Amino acid sequence: YFLHFKDTATGFRGRVWATTTGAAVGSFRLGISNTTAVFAAIPTDLTLGSSYQITLTLDVASGGSTLAIAGIGSVAATDAATFLPMSAVALRQNSGMGTLTVDNLVVDATAVAVPEVSTAMLGLMAGMGLITRRRR
Repeated sequence: YFLHFKDTATGFRGRVWATTTGAAVGSFRLGISNTTAVFAAIPTDLTLGSSYQITLTLDVASGGSTLAIAGIGSVAATDAATFLPMSAVALRQNSGMGTLTVDNLVVDATAVAVPEVSTAMLGLMAGMGLITRRRR
């Protein structure tokens, strides 16, 4: 997994996975899990080197998470979900899976649409930290 919600210690929820399992050669798929390595994947092959807009959603009451890819589809995590207070969105270091590029990251703790960030830094909701926009 490469993206997830994080508490103030080592608790993770809404893990976003990249996998080649079930995908055609040269393609990959994205999946979601609540707390474990058992993830549900969106059954659509994605192309390496292409950009995709994903939305990761966490139900803070139940701990359940969903993943959506704009224009492609969505999937809900199927592993057990439990409540855990989240305080950040985290990107995981490279663990041998290759290089992932994340751009235009928007964190919205209110579930209200957030406009495109222009440049520099985006002040996030209380306790969420700071994210910068990568320039090409």
